[in-house]
Amino acid sequence: MQPRYEEDCDRCKFLGSYNEFDLYICGQVNFVARYGKGPYYHSGKSFTFSEPGLNMALRLADEQGLIGDEFRELIIKIQEKFLFHYELDSRYKKSIDEDYKNTGIEMYTIK
Repeated sequence: MQPRYEEDCDRCKFLGSYNEFDLYICGQVNFVARYGKGPYYHSGKSFTFSEPGLNMALRLADEQGLIGDEFRELIIKIQEKFLFHYELDSRYKKSIDEDYKNTGIEMYTIK
């Protein structure tokens, strides 16, 4: 499988595509979900659970064994903070759930 959109970062490794997203892991520091040329992408490890495309990049990177121990520990800390707020704030949870439903992606968490 080849990406649909050009990614100009030489540190980004293509993971695959899902829906409109080309998905990448960028070094051991970030995920990218590209949905067009130029500035049309989502990125940021802090949004890995609130943005379905980035969450799918996390899933693919984990399934492909591409997440190192230090990065995994960081992602687990981010996941814990996200899940705390997600469960605490019903409006936030509803909004996130709707985004996942609209993309057909099931939220992935690291065990």
